[in-house]
Amino acid sequence: MLEEYKMQGQKLHLVLDMHGVLVILCTIAASVKSQMNDFDNDCLRSHNQYRGRHGTPPLVWSQALAAAAQEWANSLANRNVFEHDLIYLNRAKQGENLAFTLFNTTKCINAGQLDCIKCSEIVKHWYSQIKDYDFINGRSREGPISIFTQIVWKSTREIGVGAANSQKYGLIVVARYFPRGNIGFFDSYIQNVPLPIDNSITPNNPPCNFPPSIPAPATVDLKPRIA
Repeated sequence: MLEEYKMQGQKLHLVLDMHGVLVILCTIAASVKSQMNDFDNDCLRSHNQYRGRHGTPPLVWSQALAAAAQEWANSLANRNVFEHDLIYLNRAKQGENLAFTLFNTTKCINAGQLDCIKCSEIVKHWYSQIKDYDFINGRSREGPISIFTQIVWKSTREIGVGAANSQKYGLIVVARYFPRGNIGFFDSYIQNVPLPIDNSITPNNPPCNFPPSIPAPATVDLKPRIA
């Protein structure tokens, strides 16, 4: 009877410990979410919608990546340039997607905000590179693909986004990813960029259709890194 009581006590103690861990984790998650505005949430949600269509795991928001992305966005805006932070990316093993838009330079950071651009509009444009991706051979048919492949790259786990206004480029958006995608040989692309499991998203039917009067966000694209 005493042994049974001790076992019950140990189980109860273990349950309490597990609850304690869960409370801590939930507190951390709530803290991160409280630092995200509508633009950030839209970035994360739209990335995960596309990843879900390919059966790759959802990303989680990283404040560290967001801070790094914001720092680089500020640097680009202050210098009026539009380029990748190649040295830092290689050192930190991060991936990066870039965009700028001159049509609308205000982010949608609050619910109900008008005359602003949503992050999902930019991600939609990035994802449209799917039309040039050869899923069978893990390479480009003809056009750039590495922005699309980074979005759905299976082994990538975290994302953070920053944005800043530039006199020359308007709103510059920087997305950072960890671990980075677009690495390895062609078999790495085949393993990390699976075919869509949603029939509505196909290479011949990309989900991007900007009206002719609205310029799509421009991007800088890195060629796939074949190591």
